[in-house]
Amino acid sequence: MIDRPDAAQSMIIGGHVAPPTSDPADLAIEAANQILGGDFSARLNLNLREDKNWSYGVYSTIVDAEAQRPFLILAPVQSDKTADAIAELRRELSGYLSDQPAQDVELERIKANNTLSLPGRWETISAVNGSLISLVRFNLPDDHWSTFADRTRALTIEEVREQAERVIQPDRMIWVVVGDLAKIRESIEALGIGEIQLLDTDGNSIE
Repeated sequence: MIDRPDAAQSMIIGGHVAPPTSDPADLAIEAANQILGGDFSARLNLNLREDKNWSYGVYSTIVDAEAQRPFLILAPVQSDKTADAIAELRRELSGYLSDQPAQDVELERIKANNTLSLPGRWETISAVNGSLISLVRFNLPDDHWSTFADRTRALTIEEVREQAERVIQPDRMIWVVVGDLAKIRESIEALGIGEIQLLDTDGNSIE
């Protein structure tokens, strides 16, 4: 936890490492993340923004990397709902891996988004160059982009659920919270989710 006195909002960040971009199941991994928190209509945002109005926007992302890469949840929320928001995020993660797995309708939405957006992906020389660089940087096959649409459309809900269970690991999540500790610390400690360490803004332990 990092103290920011008088902050009207808290910034909640949760994360752990995930497989590299070159993982053979990357399309299913990305789809699993998109359903959970990867776009505006994803579960996390619909819960904390659209349903509860605690945030202007909550999302999760898997950052491209050559080796292990970060799986991150980012949730700016109103200060007095910080602990409640953490509890909701943890509930969403647990449910996603148990009694509320990815559904066909959610996967079909992701397939449509990821394929229908392709024509506009390479509108500039810079965009084309960036896609070519990614092939080399992340050790992707030469036909990665030419087969992308067909491979995306071929994804099954079983593959997406399997990769969600493989990659998303709530018990390994490290949570970082930046906010007014005088207002939020006690309620977060009451969650009992793990040892709390106080840091300064440079990441040094202060207690």
